[in-house]
Amino acid sequence: MTNASTATEEVKKNSVFEKASADTTTAAEREQCLATTLYALHKSHTFYAGLFQCMNITYSHQLPTAGVSFSADMKRYELWLNPMFFCKALNQEQRQAVMLHEILHLCNSHLTRVPFMKVSNHNRKLLNVAGDIAINQYIQHLPRGCPQCPPKEDMLQGAKC
Repeated sequence: MTNASTATEEVKKNSVFEKASADTTTAAEREQCLATTLYALHKSHTFYAGLFQCMNITYSHQLPTAGVSFSADMKRYELWLNPMFFCKALNQEQRQAVMLHEILHLCNSHLTRVPFMKVSNHNRKLLNVAGDIAINQYIQHLPRGCPQCPPKEDMLQGAKC
């Protein structure tokens, strides 16, 4: 029996997550990448795209992919993007899917539930994966390696969560 971290590493092996290593993106590339993604999201998902206007969006190498947080100092939600992952490892459709994924964490109150729960760091990680699975079933064009229920291969054959 494998543990959750081993299973996660196996899923991420040979996926777009491995491509996000050394940063070779310029500031102009980052700005263009984000602007085109937000524009495309505004055309396809106007409500969700509008929510990004209320957020700070920052590129950072502190995380391997992307994530959302709440800044108590600024009293705002923040979107964090790894520039190599977001701009180099993903295509345009996958960028939109990642942005939708992150905003759906906020829309489903995933950030506000965990602080009130007395759980270990391991269980926090499991809650994050559960949240990922809950929202990923509604998003198309996610990068390979994202947790889904049921797995994408089974969904193609008609399986439902």
